[in-house]
Amino acid sequence: MRQPGRNEWLRGTLFSGFGWNGLGVSLADDPALIQICDVIGGSGLSFVLCFVAVMVAALLRRIVLEIREMRLRTTLTSRWAISVVLLIFFYGLAKLNSR
Repeated sequence: MRQPGRNEWLRGTLFSGFGWNGLGVSLADDPALIQICDVIGGSGLSFVLCFVAVMVAALLRRIVLEIREMRLRTTLTSRWAISVVLLIFFYGLAKLNSR
């Protein structure tokens, strides 16, 4: 098992500690999506979750604005969010199948 990094140690001890888990812990039951942690770590996975959530929120906002204008089109935002999730998922599947 990998030892926690210096950043995680500081987070847990500085100013009496920060006892909350990162958002990446929420994917612990999905082995295909957590395989990317060997590259980006738990904090990186938390960033990816926040990134995708912001992209989805921006996409929903754009859809509402485009419905008001009666003009719907695909956006770069939706492509980025879908691409990131698919890349992480297929990386995880490849890693699980190589074992």
